[in-house]
Amino acid sequence: MEHYGEILEAELEEAVEIKNRQALHRFAVLLTDGMVAQRDYDRDSGGIRADLRLLNETMKLGFADVNRRFDSANRRFAMMFTFITIGLTVLGLAIVFAR
Repeated sequence: MEHYGEILEAELEEAVEIKNRQALHRFAVLLTDGMVAQRDYDRDSGGIRADLRLLNETMKLGFADVNRRFDSANRRFAMMFTFITIGLTVLGLAIVFAR
């Protein structure tokens, strides 16, 4: 980017009437520093996007695991309810027929 700043400074010097060469140099440095920061921002935001995608995938896997555990617990409760219902029915029939 230093070369770009020098080229920009030279082109501006040719294009406009220069009253203060130091001001021209500061302008070129400020402009090119902003471009370097933009490049760094673009690189960093790409890394952040990749991190967010990874976090999203990890969360989806975690939610799927939790859903499987809840489904398993629901099956166990349904099975327990069925066994309790059958047991109480058998017990009720045993009491009725025992009289």
